[in-house]
Amino acid sequence: MSLVGIFGGRTSRKASRTNSQRLGAESLESRAMMAALVRSLGAGTPDLAPASDSGWSAVDNSTSVTTPTFSGTVRGTATAVKLFDGQTLLGTAPVVNGTYSFTVDPAGALPAGRHTVSAQAFDAEGNFGQRSRALTVALITAGPASPTIGLDSRSDSGAKGDRLTNVTSPLIGGVAPVGSRVVVTVDGGSEIPVRVSPRGAWSFRPVVADGPHTITAHAENVAGLRSTPTTYAVTIDSLRPTASLTYIEADMEVEVRFSRAVSGVTPGAFRVRGEVDGRRFDLPMNDRRVVAATGGFSVSQVDADGMVYRIRMNHHEMMGGTYSITTSPNSGIIDRAGNSLLNSPVVSAMF
Repeated sequence: MSLVGIFGGRTSRKASRTNSQRLGAESLESRAMMAALVRSLGAGTPDLAPASDSGWSAVDNSTSVTTPTFSGTVRGTATAVKLFDGQTLLGTAPVVNGTYSFTVDPAGALPAGRHTVSAQAFDAEGNFGQRSRALTVALITAGPASPTIGLDSRSDSGAKGDRLTNVTSPLIGGVAPVGSRVVVTVDGGSEIPVRVSPRGAWSFRPVVADGPHTITAHAENVAGLRSTPTTYAVTIDSLRPTASLTYIEADMEVEVRFSRAVSGVTPGAFRVRGEVDGRRFDLPMNDRRVVAATGGFSVSQVDADGMVYRIRMNHHEMMGGTYSITTSPNSGIIDRAGNSLLNSPVVSAMF
């Protein structure tokens, strides 16, 4: 072998080592650049579009929309974003000016339940960044059970359970599913949202005029889905009855006429005033001293509606004379709604 050949061979092996080193350095640099590129590609946590966030709040990520829209931002040279629900690919959206918007296709509508939606950015060459943090969405597709509704016993004046009261701001309430709220309307008016307690109780106080009223209530969950309505009819009557007293001389009786049907019309609801042996007295008609002196008074209803009554002295021969008859201040006379007597008329009667 010649010296030229020998030296030539040595030169070739040195050149090969140099080329290998250069290629290795380029490969490392290329990998570093690729890693930097991948790191620069990224997507922020997806956001549920307000129009897709149904219910009480547009930012609580609880919704009944099964084909929601998600949007977000990207960084780097990303040209597209893939959206995932857990590990399931939902679809791909283009990036425009660093942002994207993606709407779930109706063919792949999301089922009820909890969903974790994340995004992954891609560039035009197919390079991709890491998955974003996931957004948790609660998808609710069923409405709540209907609420119960009624007049609270504390606002139910008069006979209990007759849906008639003299309270002009009555307490209306009932029971609804825990976690829901109740939406109420009065006579078809504006909707009133009412809180439901942790035990499921709800109540509100409408301010209403005298007359019949219809209260309608729906239970509504956080996603905005409502129950079938429950209705309640109640009548407000705050008008107090009045009375007039007339002495019927032919019958030696006092006729009592009320402006409406009443109850509680007994001798104890009246007072008798007069003079005996120079001494004046003013006593309840059922007072034992009056009963002992006169044999007592009787009160009887003379009409079918409970508006007309007659008062007579049982034994006027025992203590005849002229007396004043009036209703007691706290007579106990009330109408069906529980309204007490407004006036205290007086009549002079001879027994």
